[in-house]
Amino acid sequence: MKLTRRLFVTTCVVALPLLTVGCSSQKEAPPAASADLPGASTTAPQESIPSETLPTVTLAVPVVEGESAQEVLERVQQSGDVQASDLRYLLLSNEGYEKALSANTGLGFISSEGEITVASLPASSTTGLGTIVGYSRTFDTESAQFALREDVYMLSSDESAATFAARYIAELKKSQISDSTLASLLKQFPKGSLGSPSFIAEYQLALSGNPRECHSVAVSTFSKIVAVVTVDRVDCLISTAAWSATLAKEVTSRAQAVAGR
Repeated sequence: MKLTRRLFVTTCVVALPLLTVGCSSQKEAPPAASADLPGASTTAPQESIPSETLPTVTLAVPVVEGESAQEVLERVQQSGDVQASDLRYLLLSNEGYEKALSANTGLGFISSEGEITVASLPASSTTGLGTIVGYSRTFDTESAQFALREDVYMLSSDESAATFAARYIAELKKSQISDSTLASLLKQFPKGSLGSPSFIAEYQLALSGNPRECHSVAVSTFSKIVAVVTVDRVDCLISTAAWSATLAKEVTSRAQAVAGR
């Protein structure tokens, strides 16, 4: 099954090829859970942009084998082969969502997830970068007031990941999405805190037909991993940029913990 979605701007877990330090002697990590997030601020987002300026991606929803994190770890250590679905262990779980976000958003649930079909990404973002695997997870709230999407990509080298992230950010800027200038946000996430390159922004989609027309997006980078987190919301008078940034940083921090760095 395939789903086409607009690309808004979803301890030892799994041994990725970026690792130079093994972790087979450590215990399996619990389900991914985020640190508690602050309530949304009351800063309005930046200017509206046309929704048709944003690219789309296609998700291929695989039949995911019921492997535990430890089983994935052992398989990847033995074969060196990372499947896109292995990256799901770097993303927020249902338990993590409930702990981190439900107090501010109400109850949420995983509404879709799957392997990102890289062929659906703009060729300008992927040309010359070799193998790219990606996985996406989207949460919706029961109230329909919020949606959260986490995308994680793994590339073949640190240099390729940095290039991919830079191109991804360039695509966002091409769509008139600008870096956030909110002082309190920049103080919380100073330059380099989400890796390099990185990006945090807010924007509104004009005439999108989606009641959740206001959005925050963050891009973080670590080694071969690039994470993108978007929060969509109905209330355009609040800011969720800190949520996007916190969760994007958590994805790459989880990869960093696996790497033992």
